[in-house]
Amino acid sequence: MKKSLQIDRWHALRVAMYALSLCAMNGGAQAAALDLSDCDVLIGTRSALAYKKWISDNERRANAGERQAIRSRAADAVRRLACHEEKLNGSSGWGVTITMSGGAAGAEKDGPSVTTRPTGIPNIELRPDALKTLNDAVRYTHQAGVFDPGYKSLSAQTVVRYATALPERIDDAYADAAGAYAYDCVLKLPYGTRVTAAGCAIGRTARAELIPRVTPERRAAADAAAQEWAEKLHNPEGR
Repeated sequence: MKKSLQIDRWHALRVAMYALSLCAMNGGAQAAALDLSDCDVLIGTRSALAYKKWISDNERRANAGERQAIRSRAADAVRRLACHEEKLNGSSGWGVTITMSGGAAGAEKDGPSVTTRPTGIPNIELRPDALKTLNDAVRYTHQAGVFDPGYKSLSAQTVVRYATALPERIDDAYADAAGAYAYDCVLKLPYGTRVTAAGCAIGRTARAELIPRVTPERRAAADAAAQEWAEKLHNPEGR
């Protein structure tokens, strides 16, 4: 029973990312031609011309600054990372993280946060394809996070899971987590169809886990910039 539940979670993750990408895609006919939950297609085990065409078209739009395309590119990278995790970890790749808030300087004092998520690929540095996908996922979610708190949070979460393999991205990940926290937990603002309370719980956990890895001075600067970013995102005209 436990094994089936874990496999179902993997399927649910891919379906969720599939739905996220469809929301960001343009053109119903193109969306209908793709199955973005098929790992064989996403990581190249099986070729799909429609997927390759979508990647090429979406990359062009993303590079031109189109926000929906930037989101789609990020979602696709996260889906591909999930597929690598499923392939290499199987059904054993889920773990539970309990973060005790208030235990470290700067952490929130509102009780423990419990997160169930993929634990990450052990020694991913030795898996070139998976490592490249990991770096794509972090880079593209970070880019989308410039204008979307959900992707800001997702970028931070990914670095948290792979902190050993991504030491150079820790400071940026904290800044992303702080931005998502400021938007969802401090200002408690809606964004699209996201559930603010759920976003707050996730952002709070990522930020708490990154706190011990960042110097107090850098945390203070990141927190101030995060608050400014969140307020500007909500009120871009400064009214």
